[in-house]
Amino acid sequence: MKIQPSFSQRRRTEPTRRAEFAIYEALEASDLPGRALYEVKVDQDSRQVDLLVWAEGVAVFVVQIKGGLYLIDRGELWLVTHRGRELKEALLADLWDDTMDIQRFLKHTLHRGTYLVPVLALPDMEEDADILDMAARRQVEVIFGKDDWAHRLVELARCHPIRHRPTAATIEQEVLAVMPELAPSSSPTPPQVVIKNVENLHIHVGPEVGETLGLPDLTAED
Repeated sequence: MKIQPSFSQRRRTEPTRRAEFAIYEALEASDLPGRALYEVKVDQDSRQVDLLVWAEGVAVFVVQIKGGLYLIDRGELWLVTHRGRELKEALLADLWDDTMDIQRFLKHTLHRGTYLVPVLALPDMEEDADILDMAARRQVEVIFGKDDWAHRLVELARCHPIRHRPTAATIEQEVLAVMPELAPSSSPTPPQVVIKNVENLHIHVGPEVGETLGLPDLTAED
């Protein structure tokens, strides 16, 4: 699948981008037809999402990637770090809100509805039933691990009531609505020659001296 913009070489070596790059690489290498945008922010007031994925004939997915290990304790979501636990109470709610922001943006821009599936990717984890249960209550899908990632993404769409699945035409429209800078640049306008002074003007267009474009020889004497 084609993903734009590209994941820079410098970022590929950053430890904090390791999980993000693993999913980017898996999606890019897949044979899934469609397109994806990396690091999407539809307006100044919205949060950035990691991937917006259009799977042709399947669905549109809003994907947030989080490396590390998470757990549910006392009804709250926590990230486990070497310094202890960090509360991530808004992670699922934020992803749902970000999805709705993108949905509203597309409806306002293209004047039609688009069904979006919010997906939390946890590539460093094995499946956790407690996290799945909490995510389901927030109407968010979760994919654990990295194996067969793109095709597991497609499987998630099967349980969603999607009436209008993305086509090649709608994908192109929505991609350009989100990132208009990806539109093919038009052919440059040829430079124009403007003659402001015709004094001593004599234009030769052929090998023979005096062959002109029909302009009088203004240098000739009477």
